[in-house]
Amino acid sequence: MPNKTAAALILAAGLSSRSGTQNKLLAKQNGKTVLETTLDGVRASIISHIYIVTGHMESPLESLTPADVHIIKNHTYKDGIGTSIAAGIKALPPYISLVFICLADMPFVKESTYKALLIAAHKTASKDIFIPTYKGKRGNPVLWRQSQFHELALLNADIGGRSIILNHEDTIAEVPVIDQGILIDLDTPEALNQYRFTE
Repeated sequence: MPNKTAAALILAAGLSSRSGTQNKLLAKQNGKTVLETTLDGVRASIISHIYIVTGHMESPLESLTPADVHIIKNHTYKDGIGTSIAAGIKALPPYISLVFICLADMPFVKESTYKALLIAAHKTASKDIFIPTYKGKRGNPVLWRQSQFHELALLNADIGGRSIILNHEDTIAEVPVIDQGILIDLDTPEALNQYRFTE
């Protein structure tokens, strides 16, 4: 059953500066882009509310966005990922109690990982930040409780949620998952080629 108070915030506004001349999110495998593959994974989960933050090359990315995914425009995307997180958090309706912050260039995250993080959040009321781990390594997406939204909304420049995580280790729950996809981001031409995504 869908979780009606959980949302996913997919960050897709960046400049793709490490991926050379192409926009990594538009690279394709079997006719489907990185962005579409990421969106498919999130939409297959039990998350009711899905948002995508766009900025760089917004038109082609938004054209690939299904009607049930809400679009948030970040006009200051050039200033870094922190501005996209802040823009997304500020746009969430007040009834959202949990939010996944997802990277659009991580298309291999399993549906089961989203479910495992939500279960952990419901079972562990004393923790506010839920991080998936694979063989002891922390990955993405990270699930945040509403108590952390204020700090997330204050992020700016090229500073992401990691800065908050470093200051709140006591509120973190690590959630082991059988999902190597939480560690795989396609942010370079080499990574795109390795996983057979091409222009």
